[in-house]
Amino acid sequence: MPDYGSRLAILKATFRKAKLSPDISLEYLAECLEGYTGADLSEICQHAAKVAIKQNIEEEIKKIKGLFKGEPVEIIDVHHLEYR
Repeated sequence: MPDYGSRLAILKATFRKAKLSPDISLEYLAECLEGYTGADLSEICQHAAKVAIKQNIEEEIKKIKGLFKGEPVEIIDVHHLEYR
């Protein structure tokens, strides 16, 4: 299993091109995810990105239909990390 430094490096590498909310602390995530493999960490990050993309698409469609006010999500937020 990766140690703290390795987990942090994996999270940083996986999220390197993503826009993250300032509420997300990769350091805190690395602490919380002790016992997870590198593949697990990568999957968690990819899942969060997919959830954010799905939300963005849904909000764009609603905006086109006039059912959504505001701007669609453009960052990965804390709730995107909730893995179900």
